Amino acid sequence: MNDFVFQNRRLLYEIECPVLEAILSTAFDWKELANRLISVGREIPKDDVGVLQLPQVIQRMTHSACKIEGELSSGITNTLNCLHRSIMDQVSAMEISEICVLVHEVSIRDRAKVSGLLWAIATDPREGSQRLAGIFVRRIISELFTSAFSLSSK
Repeated sequence: MNDFVFQNRRLLYEIECPVLEAILSTAFDWKELANRLISVGREIPKDDVGVLQLPQVIQRMTHSACKIEGELSSGITNTLNCLHRSIMDQVSAMEISEICVLVHEVSIRDRAKVSGLLWAIATDPREGSQRLAGIFVRRIISELFTSAFSLSSK
């Protein structure tokens, strides 16, 4: 992918909140997010906050920080672009209808593939890609709930 195509992609802070949450959750461990927050001068709590466990607090803090164009947002964007360059190239060369097939076929158990495909779709500048990213997140949530509830009923 050339730099021109990289520059025309949607920015991290433009991505809808549920999709951004899914990207952060699939791409990064909460401890890595904590380190990134610290590296840009954010103070993070040492323990759980109220009813939220520390990993959830870190996730929410990162989400909030990513909604502002800045060092954290840029760093996460650069990391995701480097990690997922190949799938971004692939998605850029596909029609939206072809991408839709990928969204419905990828195993949600393959965290790296989910992360890459979600990032590639969410930052794709074409009309319909944001909607497709939302559909993908709903599929992930639905399958996670289904598997969690089927395990708890055994």
